[in-house]
Amino acid sequence: MAISNEKLPDAKKLIAEFNQKLSTLMTSAKDRNSLYCFSTQLFHVGEDVQ
Repeated sequence: MAISNEKLPDAKKLIAEFNQKLSTLMTSAKDRNSLYCFSTQLFHVGEDVQ
C-alpha cells in the first residue's frame, strides 16, 4: 500500500495498541489450551512513490 510517511508514527502506535489489546483478550481465559504465534508487519518494500 502507498502511504504518507507522516502517518507512519500513527500507524506504529495503532499496531502496538492492537497487539496489546489482542494479547490481553486472548490470554485472559483461565482455560488456555492452544499455543499460537501472532505476527504483524509493516515495512518499506520499494522506492518512494512520487
